[in-house]
Amino acid sequence: MSTVEAIAHPIAEDIAAAIVEVKQPGREPAELPRAAAKALARKIDGYLESPELFDVVKTVLYASHLLETEAGAPRAAKAVLDLVERGPVLKALRRHKAERSAADTDAAGTRGRAFVRFTDRAPARPASPAPSPKGAVPLAFAFPRRM
Repeated sequence: MSTVEAIAHPIAEDIAAAIVEVKQPGREPAELPRAAAKALARKIDGYLESPELFDVVKTVLYASHLLETEAGAPRAAKAVLDLVERGPVLKALRRHKAERSAADTDAAGTRGRAFVRFTDRAPARPASPAPSPKGAVPLAFAFPRRM
């Protein structure tokens, strides 16, 4: 299995099927028709409530990158990129990110409490250093300075 297959969500096949090859001189070699873009947008909107949206967005970004760099079709790449730069997708990503962050915080809560318990056992540092005992040689004078 190649790395492309490992990171690609099944939406990649839909994007590949929607891209139309153009064989006219002076035009980009590929384009995404508006009707196909609308159909893809509806398909992406089906993932708005699912955490799988992150995989969909990664795949769309990767497809856009390949269209621009490998196929030499920056307009088609921009059209594909616009599919995930829409307001509903961005809001859903933020919401899922907040939910994931809250879950991570809850999971880390026990570790955080363990750290607090550890710091409670550590002796408190004095606000100012204690004076040297009588007869002690200060370290600064115990070692000669290097010149």
